[in-house]
Amino acid sequence: MNKLRGILIVIGIAILGIAARSYIESMQYSSWQSTPAVLRSVSLQNASSPTVAGASDWGSNIGRASYSYQVGGKEYTGTRIMPLQNVYLPRERVVNLSKGNITISYDPSEPSQSFIFAVTPFSQLVMLVLAGMSAVAVALGLPKLVAFFWGAASEGT
Repeated sequence: MNKLRGILIVIGIAILGIAARSYIESMQYSSWQSTPAVLRSVSLQNASSPTVAGASDWGSNIGRASYSYQVGGKEYTGTRIMPLQNVYLPRERVVNLSKGNITISYDPSEPSQSFIFAVTPFSQLVMLVLAGMSAVAVALGLPKLVAFFWGAASEGT
């Protein structure tokens, strides 16, 4: 049981570390610059496995986008819609995009780094913090949970 507790604590701390790193990184977005871009393609793809029965009925969608923009006379291509889109990408952020002219934000010190929506990803950060804290809480409360359920199971037999 101590191994399981240790694994859960490490997972929880790792998730909290990702959230902290992402928050610190997102503070940089306030200094990013905006520039016109051309949205070449945008789509939602089902993230479910087609080999699983009924896969089209469950699973989430992954937003895909491709856009091009120029900074200092040099052409760049971007694909990132928003920070932490692998954790959570609201469907409306993707379906409200349409091909054509858009404005993107890019890092002036590294123009190849860009997002369509360069905003602090509060909802994603909250989800990560809750997941990390839950993993740590379960790890710390695991002996009591096991004792409670083990005791309840043995009393019932």
